[in-house]
Formats: sequence, C-alpha cells, structure tokens
Amino acid sequence: MRTLIEAEIAARDESNLRGRIKQAGFPVVKSLDDFKVQTSSVPQATFNYIAGLEWIRAKENLCLVGPAGTGKSHLLVGVGHAAVQAGLRVRYFTASDLVETLYRGLADNSVGRVIDNLLRVDLVILDELGFALSTRPEASSSSASSRRPMSAAAWASPVTGPSTSGATSCPTRPPPFP
Repeated sequence: MRTLIEAEIAARDESNLRGRIKQAGFPVVKSLDDFKVQTSSVPQATFNYIAGLEWIRAKENLCLVGPAGTGKSHLLVGVGHAAVQAGLRVRYFTASDLVETLYRGLADNSVGRVIDNLLRVDLVILDELGFALSTRPEASSSSASSRRPMSAAAWASPVTGPSTSGATSCPTRPPPFP
C-alpha cells in the first residue's frame, strides 16, 4: 500500500510540475546550471543571490539590462524554471506579447480577467523590454531622435507588491517611456 501511495504522490507531483511549466509559457528550456557565469558580466555573488530565489520570497524585483547576447533571457528563463521547480507559479511574457494580451483584453472587455490571472501567479517574467520600447507605434511615426536604439532589458517581479528595500532594487513598475 505504501509503495502505491508513494507512486501516486510522485505521479501527481510530476503532473503538477508539467502543468506549472506549461502555464509559465517559457519559449525554451534553459537552466541555471547551463548559465556560464564565468563568461557573463554577472558577478558570481549576484548570480548566487538570483539563483537562490530569496528575492522572490522577499517580494523584490529583478531587472537585467544590457546589450544583446549577454545572457539576460537565459538567466530569466533559468530563474523561471528554478522557481517552477520550487513550486511557484510563474508566467513568462515578452513585453510585446504582454502589451498585445492587454490590448486584446481591452478590445473584448476581458482585461480584468487577464489581470486577475496575472495576480494569481507568484512571479511574472517580462523579457525583451528594450525591443518593445524601440518598436512602439508612436516611436516609428515620430522624429528620428525617438527612434534611437534602446538597450535590451528584462524584468522579473513577484506580483504581490512593491519593493520596500530602497534604492538598490528595481522599481515595481517599469520606467515611463522616454
């Protein structure tokens, strides 16, 4: 009987994990174990803090900014997978996909439900923020100065509230458009 119960519990845990990974919507499978700290500009101590996930439990935000190819997306997806493995509910978006989802919700009057669903997860990951800022419609139709290249950015945030630790953390909301 014990063996059957243990097998059932293991099967349920695996099913729940697969469901959380599917719900997260990750574009690829990346792990923190595969992230090469030595070849990135992320200090080992910073990587260890990020990988420890304590910042999620402390309701802090994570903001990664840098040029393309520096590992921001890999680190965010790896953190997301680690959070799912730790039993947290995660949702991944590119910035443009999140904006599109919200606009679609406005169009069909379901934006409240979209936001409610986002508030049910433990961690929202927003990737490719720089791409969304540089491709927004008003930037493409205005002067050349507003079309300057944007640095790529990524943002991860526990959805339960603002940070209280002061100036060393990222803001709860992304900065306003320039």
